[in-house]
Amino acid sequence: MNNFLILFLFISNFSFGQVDSLKCRTLYNEKNFEESYTCYSELPTTKMDYYMCGMLAKHLEKTDEYNFWLKTLIKSFKKDDIAYQYAATLVGEESDDYQKYLKKGLKINKKNETLIVMQANYFITKSENEKALVFANKLIEINPKKVDYLVCRGAIYQHLEMEDEAIINFSAILEIAPKNFTANYGIGSIYFNRAADLNELANNTSDTEEYKKYTKAATEQMREALPFLQRAYLINRKDEPVINALKTCYLRLEMRERYQQLMDNP
Repeated sequence: MNNFLILFLFISNFSFGQVDSLKCRTLYNEKNFEESYTCYSELPTTKMDYYMCGMLAKHLEKTDEYNFWLKTLIKSFKKDDIAYQYAATLVGEESDDYQKYLKKGLKINKKNETLIVMQANYFITKSENEKALVFANKLIEINPKKVDYLVCRGAIYQHLEMEDEAIINFSAILEIAPKNFTANYGIGSIYFNRAADLNELANNTSDTEEYKKYTKAATEQMREALPFLQRAYLINRKDEPVINALKTCYLRLEMRERYQQLMDNP
C-alpha cells in the first residue's frame, strides 16, 4: 500500500509539473512576465525551467535572483552540455563568461551544433573571420550538406577575400539547393566585382594593348557573372544590388533588349 502511494504521488507530481510548465509558458507568451517568473520559480525541474527563471529575472532586473538561477542551472546540470548552452545565452555575448560557458559545453560534447554555431557567430560579430572559419568548418564536418552552414562558410570566405574557395563553397550549395539566393548572388557578385576591378585597371592604363586585354577580361567575367545574377533575380526580383548589377552586365554585353525589359519591369 505504501509503495503504491509513493508511486501515485510521483506520477501526480510529474503530471502537475508538466501542466505547470505549460501554464508558465502561456503567461510568458502573453507577456505577463512577472506572473510567468513566479510560476517558473515555484518548482523548476528541467534545464529549460531554470533557464526561463534566469531569463525572466534578468528581464525584470532582479539581479540577485538572476545570479542565483544562473549558478543553480550550472550546479544542477554541470555535466550537461545543453546547460552551458543555456548559460551562455543567459549571460550574452557581451559577458566575459560567454566564451567560458561555450568552451565548457563543447568540452562535454564537441559535436553540439548549437554551441558551435554560437562560437562561429561570436567571432563573425567580432570580425574575427579566421576564427569563425574554424567553427564553420567544424559544423560542415558534422553536417556536410546543411545549407545554412555552407552559406555561413561562403560568407566568411568572401570576408576573407578567399574568392576561389567561396565559389567552390557556393557551388556545393547549388548542387543541393539550386534556388538558393545567397549562393547564386555570391558567385555572381564575385565575378561581377572581378570585372569591375579589371575595368578599373583598363581605365588607369595608357597602354592600348593593356587596355584591350583588361577590357576583354572584364567582359569575360561579366559573362561568368550573368547566369548567377539572373537566377538570383528570379529568386528575389526586388533586390536592388542584383538589379543594378544585371543592368550593368546587360549594357556591357550589349544585351540592350534585356536591359530595356529590366528598366521597364524592375
